[in-house]
Amino acid sequence: MEQKKIKKKDFRIKVTKNGPYLVLGNIALAKEKIVPDPEGYLLAWKKIGDLAHEKEYLLCRCGQTKNAPFLR
Repeated sequence: MEQKKIKKKDFRIKVTKNGPYLVLGNIALAKEKIVPDPEGYLLAWKKIGDLAHEKEYLLCRCGQTKNAPFLR
């Protein structure tokens, strides 16, 4: 079976006017936390898990959603 070649245009993030980010193309999301370097400075991010997502989804930009980071 031949695999479909993924093109850059298949992935998009659209900023809607006065609204959420519209994410298209099954873009994965990861949960990360900031971690200290050997001297104790908070300079790095460590992946701690993946977030379930769909082929298309809305991401809140205002921080008021009860289902963060998703709008619905």
